[in-house]
This record gives sequence, structure tokens and C-alpha cells, in this order.
Amino acid sequence: MAIQLNEDGLKQAKELIRAHKYDWSTDWNPPTMAVQDQFIIAHGLKAYSRWALGYDKAKKEPDAKYPYLYGDFTKLYVSALLDIEDKILAESTTDKGSCAILAAIQELRDLIYADLMNGAQKVYKQMKNNIFKDEDDCNCC
Repeated sequence: MAIQLNEDGLKQAKELIRAHKYDWSTDWNPPTMAVQDQFIIAHGLKAYSRWALGYDKAKKEPDAKYPYLYGDFTKLYVSALLDIEDKILAESTTDKGSCAILAAIQELRDLIYADLMNGAQKVYKQMKNNIFKDEDDCNCC
């Protein structure tokens, strides 16, 4: 069975982005197997599965059944999305599931970039308002 897009994982990834729980600048270091096991014991396999973009019904072990982790169980990493994309492209697969995962990654990246731009615009407006609270405050003209 080929890997399929994990819709629950995609949904959670979008929720994390909306909540600004993502890291766009740190290199991705996947959680160790010990950390993964601890998370599964504490929260269950269903919660674990939401941290993966892939799903393989034929596999039994959680790390094989839910490949392509995108976070450390607290936040999403943009570098993890890039890593997943690289792995899929390196496998040279063109199956429906892999294509769906690649499309999901692009959607998530677009959401992150839009969020970053929105944040930058808010900061710019705030800075502008603080600098020129009143047009009379501007002595440059």
C-alpha cells in the first residue's frame, strides 16, 4: 500500500499555523524514538498520528505507519516540511498519495508565508503609528 495524505495531520498543521505555533528558522531535528514513545504513552496513537503528514495502513509500527513527522509535539517546523518534500522527491514517486502530500506541504508553506507577511505588516503599521502619532510630529518636511 502506498503512503496516503494524513488528513488529520494536515488539519492539525493548519491549526498550529493559525495559532502561530511554528518555527520557520530552526533546523529540523526529528524527535528521538524515545521521545516518540513517551508521547504515544502519554497522549495515545491518535494524537501521535496528527503530527504526521503521511499514513500507511499496511505498516504496524507508529514511525512507519505515520511517516513524515512535521513537528516536535509542540510546534510545526518549516524545515521539517522541506525535509519531507526532499524525501518524497528523492524517492521519485508519482503516486496519488505522494502528490497529495506535496500539495499539502505547499498549502502549509503558503499559510505560513501569509501569516509571516501579515505579522510584518502589523509590525510596520505599529512602528509607523509610534513614530508619527500625529502628522505634526514629523519635522522632516
